[in-house]
Formats: sequence, structure tokens, C-alpha cells
Amino acid sequence: LWSIFDCLVTDCNPSTYAHNHSHCDFGFYPNAGPNFYRNTDSETNTNRFAASYFHASPHSDTKFAQVSARVRNAIVRIETPVGSGSGTIINSAGEILTNNHVVSGYSNVNVLINDAVTVPGVVVGFHELIDVAIVNVGYRPLTFMPLSTRRPIIGEEITTIGYPRVDLVGIQGGSTLTRGIVSAIRVVAGQTFIQTDAAINPGNSGGAAIDRDGNCIGIPTAKFLEADNFGLLVPGFDVSNLVQQL
Repeated sequence: LWSIFDCLVTDCNPSTYAHNHSHCDFGFYPNAGPNFYRNTDSETNTNRFAASYFHASPHSDTKFAQVSARVRNAIVRIETPVGSGSGTIINSAGEILTNNHVVSGYSNVNVLINDAVTVPGVVVGFHELIDVAIVNVGYRPLTFMPLSTRRPIIGEEITTIGYPRVDLVGIQGGSTLTRGIVSAIRVVAGQTFIQTDAAINPGNSGGAAIDRDGNCIGIPTAKFLEADNFGLLVPGFDVSNLVQQL
């Protein structure tokens, strides 16, 4: 899969990267052809379809902003010696859901919480094929956002939250929010994904995609480099039981 899609962390563990046909963590299509390659740059998404099809009222925009502000501190930045990604605090016990390719090869990571404090985190479980992992931190108190099991409706509006790679985009600051829609629900090589046109940039892997009520419906994981506004989310409804077992 990752020879088709950028895994959004860019600096993966070199040994893992080389072992899996020059892509991150696992490869369903190692010989996909010359048009499929990894991305090293950020990407801007104008969301033209979302803007024309969903003309939100000022009231709904205000609600969305309020919901995003409420859950934003549940999103963290995860750093390893070779790169960085994002994660979502999913419970009060300090468990953080992220992508496996963000932490692959490392048992200990650094976690930036509330854009203010960096604490040590321990990788306590992962599933390489589904590309999910759990990191635990001892820091308290925490803002958390449980993973939703609701299957989103195609066409509904969502927001993605994550930490773009500052060394790639050339700016400093906290997490960023981008808006889009659920474009489709697709099965790729036997795995279910939510397709979205919300902008997903390097470093956003492991963050959250939330609906208008602030429910985490998926994990930003990859984007298709040869098409505009084509990102993939690992769906909460598909992996919630797995996450509880990690």
C-alpha cells in the first residue's frame, strides 16, 4: 500500500523502510509502477468541492470551531530519533492512538502535550499490517477523545487535526486543522479506509479526523500523490476492537 500512498511521516525507521521495498512498514504493491512514489513536500488542499457543495451557515461554522477547540488538546506530537508524527489521546489512562509507521522500531518516544510539555512515552502495542499503535504516557491531567465506532456517511463534513512536519513546511507552531468531507469508504488490499479530500500533510499521521460533534472517526494515515485531495483514514469503526486488544 505504501508504494502507492505517502505514509506522511517521511523519515521512517531506515531499517524498516529498506526492508519493505522502500516504503513504510508494509507493502501490498511493491511494483506499482513509476507513477507511485513517496512524498517529501507538504500539499495544499483548497477543498473546492466541499466549499461548493456544503455551504455552511455562520452558526454551524461557529459550532465546528467550538468543537475543534474542545478536542484539540487531545492531539499530540510524537517524536522519534528519525522523524515525527501525531497521535490522539483516547482515554484518561494516558493511552495514545497513532500509526505504527510513526513509531516503528522504537519502544520509547517523546510526546508533546498541549503544545507545552514534552514527556516520555512507551510503545505498549502495535499492529503492523493495520498500521496502528498505542503509546502510553504517565502525564496527568489529560484531554482525551475516545475512538468512535460510528460509520460516517459519505459526503459528511469532517476536520483533520495533526502536527505537520515543521522542517518540511518551514513554519513553527502547534497542531493544524483542515476541513473536508468523507469522499468514499474503500477497501484496498483487504483493508478498509475512509477516503477524504481534507488536506493531509507529512507529520499528520496518527492524528484525528473528527465529525461535527467532535467524535474521532478515523486516523489520518496516507495520501495518494498522483491525485488532488485524496487522503486515507484508518476508520474507527473498523479498528476499535483491535485497539482495545493492543
